[in-house]
Amino acid sequence: MSEFATIAEVLALTGATVTTAQRSQAAVVIEMTTGLIEGTLEARSDISDRDRYWLRVACAYQAAWLLSQPDFLTRDDVSSLSLDGQSASGKADWLVLSPLARRAMKRLSWRGTRTLYNEPTERDVDAAIRRHALDGSRDHPGEWMPIGAGS
Repeated sequence: MSEFATIAEVLALTGATVTTAQRSQAAVVIEMTTGLIEGTLEARSDISDRDRYWLRVACAYQAAWLLSQPDFLTRDDVSSLSLDGQSASGKADWLVLSPLARRAMKRLSWRGTRTLYNEPTERDVDAAIRRHALDGSRDHPGEWMPIGAGS
C-alpha cells in the first residue's frame, strides 16, 4: 500500500521522529482536507508526481506538527479565541492543520486557483474578425470569381 509519507520520509523532511500512529493521524487529516484517500494513491494513475510530492510534504509536516499538539483530538472547532484580554483568530482549519502542511496542499493541482473562461465578448470577436481578415486564414479555399459570375 502506498503512503503519503513514510516515517523515514517524515524524519528526512522535518527532522522529527514520529510513531506509526502519529503518521497515520497526520495522513487522515490530509485525507479529510484533500478528499484523497491514502489507500487509493497507488491505484490512481491520474495523480501526478508533482502532486504526490506535495502530498508527501504535507503529511510529513502535519505529522511533525502533531508532536506539539497534545490536545489535537479534543479541540473545539472555533474561529477565534479570547482569554484575559488576549485574542487569537485564524483560518478555518488553523486548530487542526499544520501551517506548512496547508501551504503544501495549496500547491496541489486540483486545489490551486483556476482560470475561468467566459464566452467571448463583442470586442474579442471583432478583434478576431480583423485579425483573420488581414491574414487570409478565413478566405474561401476554392477558386475566386467575379461577383455575379456563374449565376
